[in-house]
Amino acid sequence: MTLTIPALDHGQVRVFAVTGPVPVGIHEKTPEALAEVLGAEGLDPDFIDVFDTNALGDMTVVDFLSRGYDLTPDVADLAMLKGLEGVVLLLMSRATNGAETTLQLGRGVNHVTTLGDQAILGAPQPLKSAASQGVIEHGAARSKKSDARIGGMVATIVLVLMMLFVGLMVWVGA
Repeated sequence: MTLTIPALDHGQVRVFAVTGPVPVGIHEKTPEALAEVLGAEGLDPDFIDVFDTNALGDMTVVDFLSRGYDLTPDVADLAMLKGLEGVVLLLMSRATNGAETTLQLGRGVNHVTTLGDQAILGAPQPLKSAASQGVIEHGAARSKKSDARIGGMVATIVLVLMMLFVGLMVWVGA
């Protein structure tokens, strides 16, 4: 089976069931084992999780995804996830490093479902409204300083000079 993850894919977790022979090193997420299972090179193993459903104890895969990944499967996903047994691989969007990636799933590897809100990030588009047109020129027609602003500037200068004068008097008197 071939599965293509689009470029700039974001916020999704793809769930795979490994029903065939489990490659050596899959739990350690070695590049060789991941390439054998997913059929793609260059995936970031930090964003791939592999676990055995037997290791979950009383917890179900649905509970694991809800608590560990804050994902709420819909009714269709619940039906697919409830029967999962054996080795499960979770592939997060960030594992592809934003590149379009085609997976050639190995024998005994099945794509169960994709969870999360689909959001494909892209470059911002130019604004097309009339209000966004034009160029603001720097230094063009500056407004005249108000009388209040001029008075505040004069008062600040007078206060600084008085402070220096008082400081000088204290220093001479000491």
